[in-house]
Amino acid sequence: MRKLVSYGLVGLGVLAIGWTVGSVAIVAGIEEARYTVTAQRDGYEIRRYEPQLVAEAAMPTQSSADRGAAFRLIAGYIFGGNEGKASIAMTAPVVMGAPGKSEPIAMTAPVIMGAGTMRFVMPSKYKSLADLPKPNDARVVLKEVPGKTVAAVRFSWYPTEVKVAALSDTLLAALARDGQKAASKPYLASYDPPFSVPFLKRNDILVDLETPVPSADQPARSPS
Repeated sequence: MRKLVSYGLVGLGVLAIGWTVGSVAIVAGIEEARYTVTAQRDGYEIRRYEPQLVAEAAMPTQSSADRGAAFRLIAGYIFGGNEGKASIAMTAPVVMGAPGKSEPIAMTAPVIMGAGTMRFVMPSKYKSLADLPKPNDARVVLKEVPGKTVAAVRFSWYPTEVKVAALSDTLLAALARDGQKAASKPYLASYDPPFSVPFLKRNDILVDLETPVPSADQPARSPS
């Protein structure tokens, strides 16, 4: 019996290691939205994001059903549901579409949720909306988001509605304490797929600020 228990524990350990390594490997090559940390505050940091091109779909609520529906719409677009003029090299994790009819687009992070929408940030190789292939589904909307300054709080594990609401309230209270004026409601940014190891998951609560965007000559970096 002891041997069986020992074998079982070893097997669980191997599975846990494989799960962890797999979670890290999947997201290792994914391009992330670029930003510069401009200040650290008690309980949050202030970031400057570069302008972004995004693909957006409606997400009426933060429920898992609405999140899933919006995610599938935009994932369908980047995995070939578009009117691309030419096929491009596959970048993990993407699925190639029919050559000459669709264009696979590299997955990027984070997935941004808030204000009734879900957004995927498009890869930096696309410099304008004209460079992006047109979505086949009209429910997917392409937009250009200007550079902005945001307050951010990072957390791990699952972004449940309760946790997101609590951290949003805490961030808003901290901003009020520091005299920072919010230019948006709090919204969620998630960096990892649902099956990632919970403690390795990265999530941000973000609030746009009225603070002017610093000079563009500052070096940008991706989140670590």
